[in-house]
Amino acid sequence: YGVRTVLDMACGTGGHALPIARRGYQVTGGDLSAAMIAEAMKKARDQNLSVAFHQGDMRTACHGNFDALICMNNSLGHITGQEDFDITLSNFRKNLKTGGLLFIDHFNGAFMREIKSGYARVGRCLTTEQGVIVDIERSIYSEELQSLIITTNTYTQKHAEVDTTVSTDVFQMKLWTKEQMDEAIVKAGFRPLASYDGVMSGKLQEFKGVESPSLATFAQAV
Repeated sequence: YGVRTVLDMACGTGGHALPIARRGYQVTGGDLSAAMIAEAMKKARDQNLSVAFHQGDMRTACHGNFDALICMNNSLGHITGQEDFDITLSNFRKNLKTGGLLFIDHFNGAFMREIKSGYARVGRCLTTEQGVIVDIERSIYSEELQSLIITTNTYTQKHAEVDTTVSTDVFQMKLWTKEQMDEAIVKAGFRPLASYDGVMSGKLQEFKGVESPSLATFAQAV
């Protein structure tokens, strides 16, 4: 497809942008978080990589006209309203040349609906000078919201204290099925090319509908 320039929307601290730049592509990264952009810029300097990082909202940020755009790690799930979702995809199209490629990595809504009882996992677990911090994350699927409701309890045990303190954070991650994603990207000016499973595990595999935990959408701007 002749890709030379790549835009990483919701790039975080550069987890994908930097390895892509290391392969010789001209990469730009955008993220809403100023702190993450600052960390990404530091990583780029430390690794002697030339990547342009900018703070911006993926619903509205215009970084240029690129050969390819990626949006990874379920970042689109933070866009919870249908109108904002359509606006975001339309903005992705504005940042791409005609014929440019779109790659979106996301949870598969059809799969998540089948595990309505949810799941729990240990997230962050670290020891600091002050004490031990552990995150326990629990996710439950909401049919009404078509979203994962993710509750994270952070347990902090300070060395000098007996009691453990607990803080709770709850957020919503919107989910889409393959059919919903394909319909939305067509509406935004894309032609679907393929769907895959396995991006989150590091390997692209055949998409198997409700059996696939993740949904990787590959499309072309028209």
